[in-house]
Amino acid sequence: MKKLIIVCCFIAINIQIVNSQAEMKSAWETTLSHKVNSSEFSEDAELLVTSNEKMISLVDTKTGTVKWTKDFKTITDGKLKKVDERIPMWDAKCIFLFDRKGGKDQMAVIDLENGNMLWTTDKYEDVTSNSIAYISELGMFAVANKKAFTMIKARTGEEVWETQGFKGALARYVYSENTILALNYNPAAAGEGLFGGITKMAAGFGAFKSQLYKINTKNGDIIWQTDIKGTVEKEIATGKVMSKLQIKGDKILLYMMGIQCYDKNNGSLLWGVTHSEEVMKEISSGIGSGFSGRKFVKKAVYGAVAEPLIDGNDIYVFDMQTKKNQYVSKYDLNTGKLIWKSKELKKLLC
Repeated sequence: MKKLIIVCCFIAINIQIVNSQAEMKSAWETTLSHKVNSSEFSEDAELLVTSNEKMISLVDTKTGTVKWTKDFKTITDGKLKKVDERIPMWDAKCIFLFDRKGGKDQMAVIDLENGNMLWTTDKYEDVTSNSIAYISELGMFAVANKKAFTMIKARTGEEVWETQGFKGALARYVYSENTILALNYNPAAAGEGLFGGITKMAAGFGAFKSQLYKINTKNGDIIWQTDIKGTVEKEIATGKVMSKLQIKGDKILLYMMGIQCYDKNNGSLLWGVTHSEEVMKEISSGIGSGFSGRKFVKKAVYGAVAEPLIDGNDIYVFDMQTKKNQYVSKYDLNTGKLIWKSKELKKLLC
């Protein structure tokens, strides 16, 4: 069997190079006993997961040590003879494995640290990295797809509850007092599938509007749900959701194209200051239509607009009404009342 050699290099950053090329020094070199089709790396965990459709290895990136190598058939007691896709969940110390079978997916979850199987199931269809979230406070996975939103114990696969009320993928969540404040989104609207066709999961949602939910984590009951303004989007290269949720007292703050403030008890919108959605589409979600042979280029600019800044009970917002009408405004965080607005800021965006 062909072997793969992994080489880890350190690149000198703070060195001035004059008429010469920077030299890359090898920190370690490791030989694997199998071919590699895909790899994922966690900088925080300092681990590298690398595999082909039949075998998988875990490498310590500090030393290059191969912590374990196993074949999927042995790991899963023959239930998965091949693996079409795998999703490391670094914070949960698990790896999801999938044998896609066109309507009857087989899914297994293995322990990241030793490669042993934890549990397997064929119940959940079209599960992707965007439909799984690890709720560390509960030690559970929240799995969302077009059929249901399900809470599953991470180490055993035991299903605690499911609800059909939550649609879409889970964008952001905050756990608080036996409840989850969850923001959903439509993967198709967030730009997924643009290079390989819309996924079955995304295509199944039809008409869709992003919402905030408050869900009881003990039984899955939806306490309330409310529509939000704007569209949840993701960065093209990283897949990172471009929104944030924060609880402050009895209020929920949603940072997305500005700020929206909701009542934590009933989900009602208290106040909001948002950038023009059309302007934001032009700035942050522009799609380049240039072709070079068969190459399609999608491009976007992130961080072009500053996030709101909270200082005590005051909040400062970059208030962009159009590309020409831009201000900094100060609001009362509790009431949303405008305290003052700056003079027009000119020529900030090109």
